[in-house]
Amino acid sequence: PHASTFRRGAAGDAQLAALHAEVVDLREAVADHETRETLLMEQSDFLKSELRELQRNQARGSMDTLYLKNVVIKYMETHDLAGLLPVLAETLHLSQEEVERIRQYRGVGKGVFGRLL
Repeated sequence: PHASTFRRGAAGDAQLAALHAEVVDLREAVADHETRETLLMEQSDFLKSELRELQRNQARGSMDTLYLKNVVIKYMETHDLAGLLPVLAETLHLSQEEVERIRQYRGVGKGVFGRLL
């Protein structure tokens, strides 16, 4: 009777160990899924943020074009290069070297840009 109890106990222990291993595996799988979900949520938030930024940039781009058009029209009406060159430089994102080239070229007064500016 005692040996049979030992066998059932050993079988029960083996079954218990197998169930424990399965629980450990399931917990690891849940942790992996939670980690992946967190990463996916972070990526989703980042992509949403990037999309909003792109939409703002697109809106700015269309506004910049309209603004630039108005600045050019203002220049053509007034020929005020000194007053409008900083605005054009900012709108067109000109480097300091490009601004200086325009000023020098304007001083020479030759070519299409010299006549326009």
